Amino acid sequence: MAKGRDGMKPYRTARVICTYKCNKQCFGCVNSVHDEMHVQPIGLTDLARFDEIIITGGEPLLFLDQLIDLTEKLSGARTILYTSVPSYSKLFAVFHLFAGVTITLHDNEDAIRFNRHFQKYFGNDNGFPLPQFFVRIYDSVTAHVELFPTAQYKSCKWVDPKDCKLQPNEELFRLRNLWI
Repeated sequence: MAKGRDGMKPYRTARVICTYKCNKQCFGCVNSVHDEMHVQPIGLTDLARFDEIIITGGEPLLFLDQLIDLTEKLSGARTILYTSVPSYSKLFAVFHLFAGVTITLHDNEDAIRFNRHFQKYFGNDNGFPLPQFFVRIYDSVTAHVELFPTAQYKSCKWVDPKDCKLQPNEELFRLRNLWI
């Protein structure tokens, strides 16, 4: 088992819902079972005991200022952003704040937007340091997805949200002060 920052304890990850607001209305959304009343709230001080923090939602990029503020306050931890990218300009404005970004392509429209924006932004050597990029492609996507060498890809199937499990080292929380 991987060790945490102190080299002794097991590596711990906090998956943190910062908002339930989202630009998508996916039928398989895990937030339909992880509602605000059933997820333990957490404050910034308590997040400091985790080695890695996954910022998810809803859609975190809908709240750009709060997202930037949160990542600055979590500067000691490895932070990962999970997003369906409502705005690539917003993503490109903040991706340098994260150790990793996981982009989820839910449908053909998402795939077409991904291809267009990533080719424009990453098709040239622009000198920007890149975080690790992970792209999850759901089985509802039939459009071609351009594969960029800087990203790792994973095919996903829609499952019942109750069957979505956390990794053994992960704990699920919501921010004490959700973004609304």
